[in-house]
Amino acid sequence: MLRSIDTADTELLGEISKLHQTTSARIRALHAAGWPRSKIAKALGKRYQHVRGVLIDDERRLAAASPKPVETRKVAQNAMSPVCDSEYLHAILKNTRQAVKRPLNLSFNSSLLEAAKLLNINLTELLERRVVEVLKQEAMSRWQAENREAIEASNQFVERNGLWSDGLRQF
Repeated sequence: MLRSIDTADTELLGEISKLHQTTSARIRALHAAGWPRSKIAKALGKRYQHVRGVLIDDERRLAAASPKPVETRKVAQNAMSPVCDSEYLHAILKNTRQAVKRPLNLSFNSSLLEAAKLLNINLTELLERRVVEVLKQEAMSRWQAENREAIEASNQFVERNGLWSDGLRQF
């Protein structure tokens, strides 16, 4: 099983073998320790393609689970308050379902926390839903502000000329 590796590597491999039951888990652990694929294959007595396949599959799974990159354009109203434009907010909101969750520390009213626990309210889910609602409202209001001139021009045109379908109405 062990071929041409030094004693420090042998000790590491022994520890990893104790901690990880499957060959795939051992491959991942040795890769995380900085071992090249060829060395992992030799140490575990596996073909290089087997090691490569395990690591490539992990990369694909990770890429599928992580959110798609979003273009990070920002428009600053002034130097003190940079503001995201509405397209950027819409792009973020599209990717909320596939985004990876990250831990967050925040302070919360203890009596409200107790009441939520008594009623079995999932605060994480509730907060996420509310933040999505607020972001959608904010994106909509920013889009309206960015396009206010075009909307007003369209409304004025309709007031002057009417709708193209006015003669087609049956009611």
